[in-house]
This record gives sequence, C-alpha cells and structure tokens, in this order.
Amino acid sequence: MIRWAGVNYILDTVFDMLKENKDWTFTWAEIAFFDKWWREQTEESKLEFKALVQNGQFEFVHGGWSLNDEAVCHYEDIITNMMKGHDFLKNEFEIIPEIAWHLD
Repeated sequence: MIRWAGVNYILDTVFDMLKENKDWTFTWAEIAFFDKWWREQTEESKLEFKALVQNGQFEFVHGGWSLNDEAVCHYEDIITNMMKGHDFLKNEFEIIPEIAWHLD
C-alpha cells in the first residue's frame, strides 16, 4: 500500500480523525508548516478546527515559527521566531502555548 507523506496529508488526516474520535488528542509544534495548511482551509473548516483547539483535542506546544534547531542560532532570532509563531496563534486561536521544548 502506498501512503502519501507531507504536512498537508498529516494535518488533513489528524483533523478528520479528531472530529470522529472525541477522546483522541494531537500535539503540534511548528507554526510555519501549520500556517501553510491553515491558509488552504475554508472558513467552515477553520471554525471546526478551532473547536478542536478549544476542547483540547489539538494542542500547540512550543509555538515558534520553527523549532530552534532548524535555523535559529542567536538569541534575538530565537525571540523573533517565537514571537512570529505566538502572534499567529494569538490572532487565529486566542491562545499562547504554555509548554515548550528543545528537541536537540
């Protein structure tokens, strides 16, 4: 069986599965990839997705535009990276992540 890979496929699948399974949760960290998917959603889909965030099924952690290990090396860049991601989450979802991590 061939499975397509990519962020859009992941988020499409997660979105569908969370709507079908109210006791499931999913955690996401990088806003840049999420933003690309988000821009392609209809207003109706965005409202449905916002409900998943509100009820805790979909959680954003870290919330930076990208993870710090990908391209950010100076503290000013780290702060800017976090601000860009957090601004997106505040504007779209009225949230700011309370959990962060550094994978490396």
